[in-house]
Amino acid sequence: MHPWTTSFHIGSALGIATLSSGAVARAGPGAGPAAMTEGFQAAFAAAAGVALLGAVLAVLLFWPRAPAASSAAGPAPAPGTGPREER
Repeated sequence: MHPWTTSFHIGSALGIATLSSGAVARAGPGAGPAAMTEGFQAAFAAAAGVALLGAVLAVLLFWPRAPAASSAAGPAPAPGTGPREER
């Protein structure tokens, strides 16, 4: 069993507990099915917002950036990749 499997299960359980708690808090004590449905709609909308925020942050933080131009001549070639000199 991989160590990230345990992390996934614990994270999922905490996420479900948080969503359920938020839905019940939104619906109120002794709420009926319609109020619970509205509570879960709000909880899932909040979860979608957090997922969207995570996706945007992942793109902004981990997207490869173009190297900055250091001179007009361009970057120096890597060793051993330039033109061969004849002897």
